[in-house]
Amino acid sequence: MGKIRKVKTTFLFAIIFIGSIFKLQAQNLVVADSLTKEIEKYDKQKKLLKDNSYSLKDTVKLNLLNRLWALYSRNNYKKALFYSNEMLILSEKINYKEGISKALVRLGISNDDLGNFRSAIDCYKKAITIQKEINDLQGQTESYSNIGIVYSKQGNYVEALNNFVSALPISIKLKDNYGIGCCYMNMGIVFKQQSKYKDAIYNYMTALKYFTPINANDGVAACYTNVGDIYILENDIDNAIINFKKAITIVDSTDEKFTISESYHSLGLAYLKKIDYDSALFYFQKAFAIRSELGEKYGIAGSLIKIGEIYSKKGNYSEAKKSISDGLKMAMSIGGLSNAREGYKMLSDIYFKEKNYKLAYENQVKFKEINDSIFNEEKEKKFTQLQLNYQFQREKDSIETEHSNELKLINSEIISKERIRNYIYVGLSVIVVLLTVTLIQRNKLAQVKRLQALEEERNRISRDLHDDLGSGLTGIVMMSEQINMTKSSDFQEEAINDIKKTSRLMVDQMSDIVWAMNSKNDTLESLISYLRIYTQDYLEKNNIQLIFNASADFENLEMSGVHRRNIFLVVKETMNNAVKYSQASLVEVSLEKNRNQYDIILTDNGIGFDKEKTRKFGNGLVNMKERMQAIKGNFNIDSEVGKGTKTTISFHLNLKYT
Repeated sequence: MGKIRKVKTTFLFAIIFIGSIFKLQAQNLVVADSLTKEIEKYDKQKKLLKDNSYSLKDTVKLNLLNRLWALYSRNNYKKALFYSNEMLILSEKINYKEGISKALVRLGISNDDLGNFRSAIDCYKKAITIQKEINDLQGQTESYSNIGIVYSKQGNYVEALNNFVSALPISIKLKDNYGIGCCYMNMGIVFKQQSKYKDAIYNYMTALKYFTPINANDGVAACYTNVGDIYILENDIDNAIINFKKAITIVDSTDEKFTISESYHSLGLAYLKKIDYDSALFYFQKAFAIRSELGEKYGIAGSLIKIGEIYSKKGNYSEAKKSISDGLKMAMSIGGLSNAREGYKMLSDIYFKEKNYKLAYENQVKFKEINDSIFNEEKEKKFTQLQLNYQFQREKDSIETEHSNELKLINSEIISKERIRNYIYVGLSVIVVLLTVTLIQRNKLAQVKRLQALEEERNRISRDLHDDLGSGLTGIVMMSEQINMTKSSDFQEEAINDIKKTSRLMVDQMSDIVWAMNSKNDTLESLISYLRIYTQDYLEKNNIQLIFNASADFENLEMSGVHRRNIFLVVKETMNNAVKYSQASLVEVSLEKNRNQYDIILTDNGIGFDKEKTRKFGNGLVNMKERMQAIKGNFNIDSEVGKGTKTTISFHLNLKYT
């Protein structure tokens, strides 16, 4: 049976072959005392026998030390480290190679648990050398998997995947279903960390296929948690929470404290995404308490940083900076770059909100340095090549397995070379004709689409000029005539003020139309900049505070003018509703990227409304949904009376017509 391991918010498995070791409750001190007394008794007998002590086998003591290590590896990492070191000393003393390799693996796991990553990798590599020498295949797959786990924690995903791929064929050769499941699970997590969600899901589902028949509850729980993480990335928070709670139910009655702490951490992430900060803080603190008890530095650092993020969201910047700084200090001390990257990014955002631009810049630079070290171009190329090799091997193995009988039958038949050649000639001729026709049709269709797009754009501009500017000018003319017809000074002053307001509105509308028409603005960067300026100006005029969060990682990608205009008008209508109906004092605008989908999230702290009663918005909501549907995007409003309103605008980038 294996021990569940995890990096950040997703399970990573370390495959540990313990043999006949009992799976004990971590709190069972009676068992620990009994094992300790047996070792003391053994040492006394050894000392009394002196020269005749050869009759006592040292492997007996090794087995006792191994059982103690297994007991403490779930709840007391320092004691586990002590007993694994004792195993190594004794095994080296009697030159017992199998014992040395197993002791090195356990010593590596304990160092990993305590955040001593370099020592852990050294132990695993030494173990592999011995395991190859004595042909210990089970030990090799264990060591390769554990090395991959450490590299994942360090953000070195190329080496992580390389080691997981090395472990998989060995587990398959051994017909070790649990080990195979662990390998697929670990590879899925690495793919998820690289935003390759399709590959991640494939590996999770394959892992579940191996865990379920052997009733590997820890593996099944890990599958639920990892699938929940994907739901978070897809903003399906309710389903994410359901999966996390299923995982907790499975492992809650066991002694797997590490696994339970990670499930609590995942729940915290889900509630953070749901903007339920109190629930998120509750689960992050539960995870932190268990991790502190275990002394698991990597997890402690992650908990402190996330707790700091909650304080930041609540506006308690002092507590936020303290918690994040403590987490950063621990993360950097153990080389946990993934946690450190997140911590520096959060500190930069906090200092920016406090208008301490010097410290905001310094922390942004540190974030950039770590981010570049994890995701540089050379590593991306290596990772992609490794992924292609892995996928090729996967497809090759699948084809060879499924079609082996068919290939044997084909090879036994006599096929006419002339017939094959004729078939090839005919096939190629047909393909050439079809390709030619297809290209001609595609060119014609593209031309028609370009003309239709241009015509639609002309009609749209004409409608805008007529609807917005035309109605405004008509109003000004009518008010001017009324001024001439009326001698009342009060009425004249009121009419003049109305003319001023209408004129300003027309200037703003004209500015919006010009911006939308200008093809130089057909980029995501231009849209973000215009939204920032518009929302800041509009909300300031209405005495509403704005928080505008836009990720620094957005690329300057092209987008069509239709996309820009529809998205802007939906945001504009949302701002209008917030000012008219919400009674809010604060509006937060966030822009996020989830793989190739972009989300604009607008949240206010107003009075909210009953979604079943939306008459006061007229056709506004219908129009907003239709605008997003026109660009194949999504529009969603989530609100409750007294709890504010959250509007999510989701879209994919489409290149401009060429």
